[in-house]
Amino acid sequence: MSALKWIGGVAGWALGGPLGGIIGFFIGKMFDGMNSGEYAVENDRSYGNTYKRQQTHEGDFGISLLVLSAAVMKADASVKRSELDYVKAFFKHQFGQEKAAQYILILKEILQKDINLPEVCQQIRMMMDHASRLQLLHYLFGLSLSDGSACEAEIQLIKRIASYLGIS
Repeated sequence: MSALKWIGGVAGWALGGPLGGIIGFFIGKMFDGMNSGEYAVENDRSYGNTYKRQQTHEGDFGISLLVLSAAVMKADASVKRSELDYVKAFFKHQFGQEKAAQYILILKEILQKDINLPEVCQQIRMMMDHASRLQLLHYLFGLSLSDGSACEAEIQLIKRIASYLGIS
């Protein structure tokens, strides 16, 4: 087992906080996978200082969606197939088939991790404008309703996320 994913995670955390850590971990894991032929490499950009508001990029929004999707999916203690299908359909529509497949692989890894929502949401709040954060919440409500109804745990979690994101 190679240490590249952990090195990437630590470097990503140092440069970009919790989201940077997740991104760095998965980039390192992709480099690990390249040695075994699992992944194809794409050009990737580095993330700068998160203490000043930055413009939202496609990758930032995608990773934010994944992290918060995982939190909402796990809120009721079970990840449902309808929720996974909702995420897949959304990502396929927004990012295309190839990118969606990559994001779903990342989602499966994130679902196995504990998520520090206050830290992740703080970083999202600094990186995204208000309209993008609102769009993110609309998506999360859609995800919670994807199985026919939103349970109380999912609603309460989305309310907390909204609060952390600075949206009333």
